[in-house]
Amino acid sequence: MSGRWKRWWSGPALVMVLAAGCTEMGPTEKRLLREADQMYRSGNVTGAATRCDRLIQNFGDANEIAEAYYIRGLCRARSRQVKAAIDDFQAATRKSKRDDLTALSRASCGSLAYQLGDWDAAHRHLSEALPDLPASPPKDELLYTAGMAAQRAGEWEDASRWFREIIHRFGNRPIATEARRMAQWRHPYFAVQLGVFRNSNNAAEFVRKMREQRVDAVQENLPRGGEAVWVVMAGRYRTYADARRGLEQLRRIQRGAFIIP
Repeated sequence: MSGRWKRWWSGPALVMVLAAGCTEMGPTEKRLLREADQMYRSGNVTGAATRCDRLIQNFGDANEIAEAYYIRGLCRARSRQVKAAIDDFQAATRKSKRDDLTALSRASCGSLAYQLGDWDAAHRHLSEALPDLPASPPKDELLYTAGMAAQRAGEWEDASRWFREIIHRFGNRPIATEARRMAQWRHPYFAVQLGVFRNSNNAAEFVRKMREQRVDAVQENLPRGGEAVWVVMAGRYRTYADARRGLEQLRRIQRGAFIIP
């Protein structure tokens, strides 16, 4: 997993403002919920989780209990208890009476599912969450995660839509550079890169050598690092799982092969 996804949980990027208004919790329980929120923000995940444990155990039917599940999910995610965190975010989604909290919980489920390599679940949760999230960071990072998950699940049209939204709404954010690179890929499938050349004749010769080894290679002119180069590739894999299987076979012939885009 790249550093980007590890860093995403390193701070309270999605911690919410606690709800005001009608509740079923008494003053003591409200105080515990506020304390849990404040402790998570300050980095005291053990204290925050302990308070949420108490609320969930004793006030499971309260209107605000979804907030306790959400905060505990954040604590567990920070502590790398990924599956337990997903369980809490799913409980928060089921019990939530607030659109913003529901969206945050779904986004959290999607991001963690991505960490686990469950591309279908990541795509589903993020697709449900994104329309209801505010158009400000970290939505740009979540859109990128959604695009990557969609590609890996074989949902290429959705992936293109998420990358275009980053470019349109967050064009000045650092992640937009990666989104533009992904948006330049014009195929609804993964391929395995076998080699890259500045000269088309050299690329063609390499294609010939690959075909001699029964690899159905092709060459294509693609932008890389501000210039157009000739990429020799093989395979048309709709999902990332298919591409991983193809890569395993092709690396027996070309050790440095890797999946693109």
